[in-house]
Amino acid sequence: MESNDEESKTFRYVFDPMRKTSIKVLRETPSKHRPTLHILNLQEEKDKFLRFGKTPKFQFSRPIDTYPKKKKTDIRFEFLPEAKLILERVRQHFGSGDNFLDAAFGKKLDRSEATEFMMNYIKSHGLDGQLNIIWANDVHGSGRLLWQGPNVRFNRPEARKFTLILKGNKENTFLRTHGIQSLADHEIGTHFMRSANDGLQPWFSNRQKFGLRSSRSLCGLVCEEGLAAINTLLQSQVKLLFMPALLYYTACMSEQMTFKELFDHLGTYIFDMDQRWKQVTRVKRILPDCNHHGGSGQDQCYFEGAIQILRQADEIDFKLLYAGKICVDELPRVRRIARQECIKLPLFLKDMAAYTHSLNEMAILNGLIQRVKRPLSCRLPSSRHRRRNVRGNSRCRGNVRALSSPMRARTLPLTPRPPLLSRRSNKPLLLRKEAFID
Repeated sequence: MESNDEESKTFRYVFDPMRKTSIKVLRETPSKHRPTLHILNLQEEKDKFLRFGKTPKFQFSRPIDTYPKKKKTDIRFEFLPEAKLILERVRQHFGSGDNFLDAAFGKKLDRSEATEFMMNYIKSHGLDGQLNIIWANDVHGSGRLLWQGPNVRFNRPEARKFTLILKGNKENTFLRTHGIQSLADHEIGTHFMRSANDGLQPWFSNRQKFGLRSSRSLCGLVCEEGLAAINTLLQSQVKLLFMPALLYYTACMSEQMTFKELFDHLGTYIFDMDQRWKQVTRVKRILPDCNHHGGSGQDQCYFEGAIQILRQADEIDFKLLYAGKICVDELPRVRRIARQECIKLPLFLKDMAAYTHSLNEMAILNGLIQRVKRPLSCRLPSSRHRRRNVRGNSRCRGNVRALSSPMRARTLPLTPRPPLLSRRSNKPLLLRKEAFID
């Protein structure tokens, strides 16, 4: 139960007449905003599992067997070594993921403080009235952005209404002093901006005409969520991809563990039972029986996309990438037709050089790329060492290879040195004596 003071604050936020963006606090997500795999008995099954260890049996609006299996739900293992590296690095430096979250995102906030920050963020970007916010406790992740309006084929993007649904209980990782900024950069600075800009582009109503993939394809999902995962860490105090790596690792381990085994195994990296419950539920919810091995690999897209973008940050035109919901490899195709003069950009993207530098530092910190070091073959020896080698090899040396450029070389004969007079020669000594005779 919430206090009366909290309820009064919530009341003022919802009905403030000076605010265009409406904010609602609900116990459950409205049915029109629920995803396809929305769990109806999430809280009940959580209580049974945490109290009695009973494996959850989730209920959906229709039987889980009727949902089609898609390629993006397949579990992938390509970046498992990178995920393990980051998890172990967090465990060694912070002791556990709980300590990492405190160090990276700060102390926890209540919902009223988080709401005030969200409103300031929206107004600072000139977005007041362009999206609404709903706090609900049954959101699977920390937040979810969606829009409603005419079908895409009618090409009326201005009629769309955006809604941001945020998780309002303690399972939300980002309800913290620095974490709320990270959540805003993720949901509004990335998802909302790119989606709103996409409606301004000529390909919005017919992507096939321009040879573009669907925004819901696996590649589109990887690029979208990977970019959002990177932007989440821009204001973080520790820029390690711990949460995306944990999601990726959880999906991989689900192939050989049941729900309870996976829940206990994640205790190696994070102690918080609410966080472990959220991680395992996101992976295992698609199974008819959570005691079986396997799960969903859809949430691996956060880590996959982050790695792919960070490893080629210097080659990506991020302003063009923000022109719409497009993939990195589609940028050359839309460069000449994209309308870039009217798109909206988040504040952290105003200084593009600083943004790219932050991404390069993030890639190095997470062990995704190596710092550029000068190869040994390009390092010239010291002059003293070079002279020693020349004198030692002067007797047996025939020709010297003189480099005129890195790509071209020519061979020159060694010019003999003039003979040196001996120090004990009489002639120089007489000359010296004569010099002092006046």
